Amino acid sequence: MLHQGIHKSTILERMEGYAGAILDLYHVGEGDTILIISNSGRNSVPVEMALGARERGASVIALTSLKHSRQVASRHSSGKKLYEIADLVLDNQAEYGDAAYPVKGSPVFSGPTSSIVGAALVQAVALRAAEKIAREGTAPPLLRSSNADDADEYNDVLLRKYQNGAL
Repeated sequence: MLHQGIHKSTILERMEGYAGAILDLYHVGEGDTILIISNSGRNSVPVEMALGARERGASVIALTSLKHSRQVASRHSSGKKLYEIADLVLDNQAEYGDAAYPVKGSPVFSGPTSSIVGAALVQAVALRAAEKIAREGTAPPLLRSSNADDADEYNDVLLRKYQNGAL
């Protein structure tokens, strides 16, 4: 949500009652698996998203920093953090504050690692899921690069099939 501004993002991620609308929008329910990414795992929206997904019968995968999350209090009224709710936790191993590099002359560390590690973990999960689907005898719903020949036609079929936002 940072693309809409740091302050707006911070306010929204801490706001209770917001996650239910997102779950409704994407029809999250029985048999679904949802990946929720929150480095700290402490804010209301990711916690509420995990609680709501579980209540609807979905499985929850959390991508978070256990080192960070275990050092902070929850900001959700349940007192829970994302990793405590998830069925599966992927630990991105990020430092507290997602800052790995000391900047000389500054008391603030920088150099976040969660984005790079998170992208690799998400791709690994997606590839493993595609392999599992293929082993079960079904073609996994993988999009082709939009810059490959015939990709538009191929991708349009998938996008129509999954128009509720599942892809």
